[in-house]
Amino acid sequence: MAKSALALFRAKEEEIERKKMEVRDKVQAYMGRVEEATRRLSDIREELDALIDPMRKDIAFLRKKIDTANRELKPLGQSCQKKVQTLFSLLIIKMIVKWAIEGIISNIYIYG
Repeated sequence: MAKSALALFRAKEEEIERKKMEVRDKVQAYMGRVEEATRRLSDIREELDALIDPMRKDIAFLRKKIDTANRELKPLGQSCQKKVQTLFSLLIIKMIVKWAIEGIISNIYIYG
């Protein structure tokens, strides 16, 4: 009986050791997959950074160009606005003068 109990104990120990090895192998395989996925994500991040950096430079360059154009256009817009106001004032004066002349001419015909 002692021999069979010892054999049973050793068999259980071997089974436990075998299961332990299976679990260790599974964990190592899983860790390998995780490491590979981490490497792939790192590569993807590097590729994205490489794509984004030139875009950032291009965007910064375009923003500078737009700001420069806006600075150049602002005085031009103000100048055009002043000219429009002046021309509008002249048009009003011209219409008033025209109406005044027409009024004088019509008065001449009436009284003439």
